[in-house]
Amino acid sequence: MAGLNPARLLGFEEISLEAGSRADLILFHYEGTGSRMNIQTTLACGAVKYGTLLVNS
Repeated sequence: MAGLNPARLLGFEEISLEAGSRADLILFHYEGTGSRMNIQTTLACGAVKYGTLLVNS
């Protein structure tokens, strides 16, 4: 996972994505080799810091 392996390498406690746990997230689109990663939304401390977050209801 994108967050679990770096956390292990840095010696951080095990992380998980559960209700009440810390979750700074980056939503991105990537087409594959040779293409650029397009960051669409960044969430930190429970708020959108970059882009927009569309929620299906």
